[in-house]
Amino acid sequence: MGITTNETEVHGRFHSGQLYKTELEGFLSYCKRFPTGVRSYIAGKVRHFFGWTAPAMTVDTVCSTSTVAIDLAYKAILSRECSAALAGGTNFYSTPMFFQNLTAGEAIGAVFLKKSTYAISDGDQVIGVISAIAINQNQNMTPIFVPNLPSLTSVFRTAIQKLGLDAKDISVVEAHGTGTPVGDPVEYDSIRQVFGGSIRAGQNALQIGSVKGLIGHTEGASGLVALIKILLMMQ
Repeated sequence: MGITTNETEVHGRFHSGQLYKTELEGFLSYCKRFPTGVRSYIAGKVRHFFGWTAPAMTVDTVCSTSTVAIDLAYKAILSRECSAALAGGTNFYSTPMFFQNLTAGEAIGAVFLKKSTYAISDGDQVIGVISAIAINQNQNMTPIFVPNLPSLTSVFRTAIQKLGLDAKDISVVEAHGTGTPVGDPVEYDSIRQVFGGSIRAGQNALQIGSVKGLIGHTEGASGLVALIKILLMMQ
């Protein structure tokens, strides 16, 4: 892939899901005997398998985890900390318990990131280009797990500003879209406020989607799954 072994970073996310007490006890016993079984080793084990020597880290920011992993990899490449990076995420459940109000999904995936100029010169197949990334946190006027309208509009506008585009130039928004009566309306309102809502029609209409309606909420891997969906849509 045209990379050097000491310049590839790994950023990943692992979620163990729900474990019964007996399973958890067995898992902890395993970890005591084999330390590499704990999730903090996941990114390091991938790096070790390929023989890369750049930093490897396992990230956990709940539902945004794989998105944050991609952001860290993206920034590491821009800062020339590495020439390429692998960002991935996974989510699985050992037992299908307590999901009456949530359609949980399982997923595993990764994206290999590289400067587009290097990818082209090395003859790599370029699936897509990340032109800008913006990440923020909710204001504390709402519960920590509830989307916040000012924070959402702010992160959208920051990303558009970094792109150097106008909101009307954006044709598709892949939403978080968990299907909750609290979260979805807030996210929808933020998209309408930033991207124009009903004033856009015809060929300039904004398309909104969410992959969770197809495969469920893959939690920590959901950002990566959404990105892969968009990349597949463009093919």
